[in-house]
Amino acid sequence: MHINVQLIRAATDEHVWAESYDRELKNIFGVEREIAETVAGELKANLLPQEKTELARVPTTNPRAYDLYLRAKYIDQQYWNGEVDTVKPALELYRQAIALDPNFALAYAWLARSQVRMYMTNEDYSPERLAKAEADAAKSLQLQPDLPEGRYAQAAILGSKGENAKAVTQLELLQKIAPNDAQFAAGLGYGKGRIGDKMGRLAGYLRATELDPRNSNYLGYLAGTYDALGRYSEAQILYEKARALAPDDWARRVNGIYNLIYQDKLGEAQQAINEWPDAKLNGLVLSYCIDPGMGFRANAGGNQARGIG
Repeated sequence: MHINVQLIRAATDEHVWAESYDRELKNIFGVEREIAETVAGELKANLLPQEKTELARVPTTNPRAYDLYLRAKYIDQQYWNGEVDTVKPALELYRQAIALDPNFALAYAWLARSQVRMYMTNEDYSPERLAKAEADAAKSLQLQPDLPEGRYAQAAILGSKGENAKAVTQLELLQKIAPNDAQFAAGLGYGKGRIGDKMGRLAGYLRATELDPRNSNYLGYLAGTYDALGRYSEAQILYEKARALAPDDWARRVNGIYNLIYQDKLGEAQQAINEWPDAKLNGLVLSYCIDPGMGFRANAGGNQARGIG
């Protein structure tokens, strides 16, 4: 197996370091750990004990199960971006991975998170779906009690049940355990927002974008926070950057249209809507887009949104 690795400073596109690796495919996780430790050294980063533990951990000994898990995560991200209308195929792939390796704690944790997303986006807003998520999160922690992703899934479940203060407590603990993990920083920002802490929300998303500056979701969340604070011009810059990074991130495009309306740029917002293919004006995206208070109109079937009143 031949791997070329480049370390690029995201803010300036500066090439910091590059290396090639020739290794045997049978030890893929060992290669991942070697590369991660080398990159940390090049960045002069001091890894925390928990981070060293995570690097040393092998999530599964079954390469096929790991491949299914990665494919599931990709679909999961597409769903969150509004690129696909259902996350069900990801659930099936996670379950296939678990069938191959019943001790795959990380797959259980992500299966739980995907089911929370189904619940929170109304794809399956049922007590049964949430109960399945709780069972999968519990199973992940039964297999691996210190698994951060398992705790994160539990925090997401608490939030979906309206137990926001408890969710924030869990997320604050995760932030201490893994302060350099962008997803946990973003989760804490979201949780802070749910309890009305605007500055805490801002701090969480600022940290997430600092750790992962090319993540269109985090840029969009930060932009949304600026919108909530009335800092619309700053938000618009971030929405445009998110769109440049991920042109098919439809959820972020919707948020960008809201931003234009907040600034009374109705002509630009109308043009942005007219550019959309009809197929994208439904499902997850439409749930963001149709808001009578913002002046959007929908047809009787609820499948299109065209026009600003």
